[in-house]
Amino acid sequence: KGGWENDETVEEAAVREAIEEAGVRGDLMVTWFQDFLGNYEFRSKTLQDECSPEGLCKAAMFALFVKEELESWPEQSTRKRSWLAVSEALANC
Repeated sequence: KGGWENDETVEEAAVREAIEEAGVRGDLMVTWFQDFLGNYEFRSKTLQDECSPEGLCKAAMFALFVKEELESWPEQSTRKRSWLAVSEALANC
């Protein structure tokens, strides 16, 4: 999960975040009936402020067809990459 910049779409942000946080490159998977898997809400400790004291945020989930696993990536010192079944991944959200 992560935020998106003012000059990018949420889809572009998802692709960028996959590189930064998981060290994978690929294409978002879009089907004829959906372009994203859904949303989930979470609480952010860093975004708690007077406008949102609870730090409530919403994340959009996309499926990514991974074409490349990077040897190194920006957040590898604070993130661990692991491969899960879709049901396991959803349970972890």
